Amino acid sequence: MRVRLAALITVCAAALLWFGPSPETEDPAGICVSTKAPRSDVIAACTNLINAQITTSEYRHLFLTERAWAHRRNGSFKRAVADVDHALALQPENVTAQVV
Repeated sequence: MRVRLAALITVCAAALLWFGPSPETEDPAGICVSTKAPRSDVIAACTNLINAQITTSEYRHLFLTERAWAHRRNGSFKRAVADVDHALALQPENVTAQVV
C-alpha cells in the first residue's frame, strides 16, 4: 500500500511539473534577459521592469541594454540608441552598453 501511495504521489508531482506553468515564463526579469523569448516579449518585460519604482539603477541599466538589443534586432535603431544613451547616463563607466 505504501509503495502505491508513493508511486501515486510521484506521478502527481511529475504531472504538475510537466503540465504546470514554467517559472521562466512568469518571471519578467527572466524574460527580459532571455535569448529564446520573442523580441516583443523581451521588450515588454524589460519596459515593465524599467518603469518599476523598485528597480535599482544597476538593474535598470541591465534592462535598458537588453531592451536595446531587442530593438536593434527588430531594426528599431533609434529606440536602441535611446535606450543605450539612457543606460550610459545611469552608469557611464559600465561598458556593456557601449558595445550594443
